[in-house]
Amino acid sequence: MEFEGHQKAMAHLLSTEMVITAFISDRHAKIACWMRDHCPKMCKALGKPVIDHFFDLWHLGKSI
Repeated sequence: MEFEGHQKAMAHLLSTEMVITAFISDRHAKIACWMRDHCPKMCKALGKPVIDHFFDLWHLGKSI
C-alpha cells in the first residue's frame, strides 16, 4: 500500500510544473528499486532532472 501511494504521488508531482531534485524515504525495498530503475526513465521522458533518492538517517540508525 505504501508503494502504490508512492507511485501515484510521484506520477502526479512529475506531471505538474514542480521540479523535484531529491526524495528522502525509509528503507522500503520496492520504493528504492522503483526510484533506481523506473524514476530516471520517467523523469527523462518528461524532460525533468533525475531525482536523487536518499534514506532517512533515523531509519538507518534504527537498523544498526
